[in-house]
Amino acid sequence: MDNPKTTRWESEYRYLKNTGEYAPLWDKGTVIRNKEGKAIRMVGSMAEITLRRRYEESLRQLNQELKEHALNVETQNKKLKDIAWTQSHVVRAPLARFMGLIYLIKDEIVPEEEKKELLDHIYTSAIEFDEIIRVIVENSHSVISDVN
Repeated sequence: MDNPKTTRWESEYRYLKNTGEYAPLWDKGTVIRNKEGKAIRMVGSMAEITLRRRYEESLRQLNQELKEHALNVETQNKKLKDIAWTQSHVVRAPLARFMGLIYLIKDEIVPEEEKKELLDHIYTSAIEFDEIIRVIVENSHSVISDVN
């Protein structure tokens, strides 16, 4: 305070109350100086900032929870992208077979007696396709339940 340029003062500290508990305080003031710059008086205020500290802590905690949630969402999105990419490639095989077999039947490229065999192949591809869809749904549910 003996620095003649200092006119404002501010500090936070703990204060021991009669109850034995510590309370955080915010103390601030303005130094009044004479013509020579010597401090002759200080005018200020003191405030207990327990509620502010609790609020700041709750904000820190909320911020941490939001960061963790964002990481969970990011992880979930990556898993879902992986599922989509993998399954889209797995789905293409039976779908290509479907399309090829249907083309053969539709355009009457194969004789009538072979069409039953082609329909059996279509049915087998449909079962495979159904299994792939079931796995996609299970994987998607597991990702969603990981976040919840």
